[in-house]
Amino acid sequence: MSPKKISPDKMEEISHFFFNSAREIEKAQFKFTFLNGSANSVCKALEQYQNADGGFGHGLEPDFRLPLSSPMATSIGLRILDSLPESPKKREMISKTSDFLFDSYNPARKGWFAIRSEVNNYPHAPWWKYDPDINMTIIDKNWGNPSAEILAYLLKYKTLISPNMHKIIPDCVEKAINNIVNKVEFGSENEIFCYLHLFPILDVEDQETIRAKLSLAINKLVILDDSQWNRYVPQPLEFFPSPSNERFSFPEEHISHNLDFLIEKLYKFGHFSPTWNFDYPSDMKSVPDEWSGQLTLKYLKILKNYGRIEF
Repeated sequence: MSPKKISPDKMEEISHFFFNSAREIEKAQFKFTFLNGSANSVCKALEQYQNADGGFGHGLEPDFRLPLSSPMATSIGLRILDSLPESPKKREMISKTSDFLFDSYNPARKGWFAIRSEVNNYPHAPWWKYDPDINMTIIDKNWGNPSAEILAYLLKYKTLISPNMHKIIPDCVEKAINNIVNKVEFGSENEIFCYLHLFPILDVEDQETIRAKLSLAINKLVILDDSQWNRYVPQPLEFFPSPSNERFSFPEEHISHNLDFLIEKLYKFGHFSPTWNFDYPSDMKSVPDEWSGQLTLKYLKILKNYGRIEF
């Protein structure tokens, strides 16, 4: 039996969702990925979130509205840029992040704290509250989010970053490897997602050092029970968004079943909505809609990667 796919008619319906409801940054990415849109249009939309210091802010991560640059928002900006083909504008924007990332680097941590204390002065979800008693958020209890992902882009785009940044990379790589190898418990799937950005950029020896622990982490964290996939849980495709990703011996049937689930949900609702149970306050009422654009774009890209969209 042929696998389920998103039909052209359904894609047309989904495109209306993006044109009517999504932010410009998700709309530009949708057009680029599915409608032969311009990569420069994505850069132009993303520039609205990049500050003069080179970092990203202004609610690029919808759950905190801090306009100032943060390592977390900057990792998301770099992720978007990494998805685009090479261009002078892409190189310029990546290079521009170098000074901010150097200035916000914490030598004692050998990495970055996700967010700065000023986040408390702006609307934010409770998990982004900066705790002055521990000088960080609860997100920072897991080193790799966002440090492992930031390190991935520093390694991949070495020719675009400053000499100062080159000096800190060896310490970051050492920390990244030791952090994951010495983990006994896995408290954050988001940290592992960041490591999966880093894994293919590492040299072969370092990959082999962390391969078994990453495989263990995935198998501990992934939720295979499809009755739970309508909740905020790490589904198989969160770990394997493309068939080209390292599989870590993960069973293929779970990937196929997860793809079918995404397609069924899209046919039912026409887009994806946040699955976390949080009632956003009045000054963040636009956030669920912003997440809907992000999530729908993310899962459509996954379906495209696996050939589950008819064009």
